[in-house]
Amino acid sequence: MLILQWRRLLSSLVCSVLCIAFPATSFAEIVALKLPSLSGKRHLYFVGLLDAVLLNAGHTPKISVSEELPQNRAWYEVERGSLSLYWGLPTSERDSKFIPIGHGITGGMIGQRLILTRPANLPAFANISTLDDLRASGKVAGLGEGWVDVAIWNKSRLPIYVQAGDWTQMFRMVADGRFKLDYLSRSVLEITEEVNQGKLGLVIEPNLLLSYDLDMHFYLSRHSAHLQAVLEQAFAQAESSGLIKKFSQNYYKNLIVSLGLNDRRKLQLPLP
Repeated sequence: MLILQWRRLLSSLVCSVLCIAFPATSFAEIVALKLPSLSGKRHLYFVGLLDAVLLNAGHTPKISVSEELPQNRAWYEVERGSLSLYWGLPTSERDSKFIPIGHGITGGMIGQRLILTRPANLPAFANISTLDDLRASGKVAGLGEGWVDVAIWNKSRLPIYVQAGDWTQMFRMVADGRFKLDYLSRSVLEITEEVNQGKLGLVIEPNLLLSYDLDMHFYLSRHSAHLQAVLEQAFAQAESSGLIKKFSQNYYKNLIVSLGLNDRRKLQLPLP
């Protein structure tokens, strides 16, 4: 009898250790998500990434998109629960309002920035090779209030103008040279569409790449909190396997070539 009890106790202990060391694999789920549609079909990357990441983790994604929404409206709809999630650079406000899925989702592409300026400024930028050169040039960057870029540009002591309210007014301000505003720092994921829309004759500076090591995250609506564990597990698996980086490089390969990203002089901006 004592031997039987001992065997049962030993079996229970072994099971406990194994269950802790080797947790059970999550069951496959049907994961229904609704995302915002963006101008220029920029949302398609994020739809495709979610689809690939969830399939890779053994789940069945069911992803739908809304009508085209501006950024502020998209965040509002996520907050009220009519959209499942949205994406953006990490901020303390977003971290408190929504549920962050703590994995980069663009392979670092969002932190690769190009200079959008008026043609008359191009000769001055042609002589810039370092952050010290950019600082000494006195060229003023236009940044939106609340942007992560404000702290990053301040860290490198680069001249800036911060626009409250509608930041898109700065396209006109750069074109006109008002407030001595010389350029906008735009993500490589945004700048081509902005130029193609004919933003007042502004051009992409051809030689420089401003780079910082931040990436976008997905932010889940608190109304969809039941999906947090599934998404965290799926993205952790995709990140460790290199799936996200490979997906990004493949999706944006034509953009990388057309903007000459590998041939530009890279100015690395330290984080605050």
